[in-house]
Amino acid sequence: MPVRAVRCSPHERAGRMTTDLRVDRVRVLPLTLPIDGPLRYTQGQVGAFQRIVVELTSSDGHVGYGECRGDRLRHTLLSDLAPGLVGLDPYKLESLRWRIAPQGLVELFSGTVAVQAYSAIEVACLDLIGKATSRPVTDLLGGGVREDVEIAGYLYYVGGVSDDEAEDRLLASAHASWPGTGSAPSSTSAASWTRTPRSAPCSGCGRSSPATGCASTPTARGA
Repeated sequence: MPVRAVRCSPHERAGRMTTDLRVDRVRVLPLTLPIDGPLRYTQGQVGAFQRIVVELTSSDGHVGYGECRGDRLRHTLLSDLAPGLVGLDPYKLESLRWRIAPQGLVELFSGTVAVQAYSAIEVACLDLIGKATSRPVTDLLGGGVREDVEIAGYLYYVGGVSDDEAEDRLLASAHASWPGTGSAPSSTSAASWTRTPRSAPCSGCGRSSPATGCASTPTARGA
């Protein structure tokens, strides 16, 4: 019976040639990333992100990147793990997982620092494999199901306004939403929306309250 030649695709050949892929160099890079528009929320604002990037370089020059939240604790842990990653086979993620989190599932799924450290290294390994095989990482995870994802909205306030402008907007909202048949609140009630001192104790709960007062008091509803 004649032997039939089988021709491999470029991707298959690339995958076969990179089965001995090894990590040759590791870098742990703390970064501060300024934000063009500060993220504003009730407790303040954030003007920059602190991240840690894990860079894995293979002996044939491919580079994979992963990242996690940046702080001293995570940076210390990743820096301690880095020397042990040299020579790592990035395909063997399961053994890597047990090295980083020897307590198993409890440690990996409890929101610990070990979870984030492993995640940064795991993503860098997957990125490295994707670069070496010329395949998107989605193919390594079972294949993509969509090309893009729509975003419904933005979580944080885009712009900030002065206190006076914020009070004016609140007063305008009170007029617009006043219960009844279009009648506006009295001048006395309207003033209670905006003129409560920011550090004054709330008449309902006794705690220090913002300009709008405590949500449980009539003053806060403009009544």
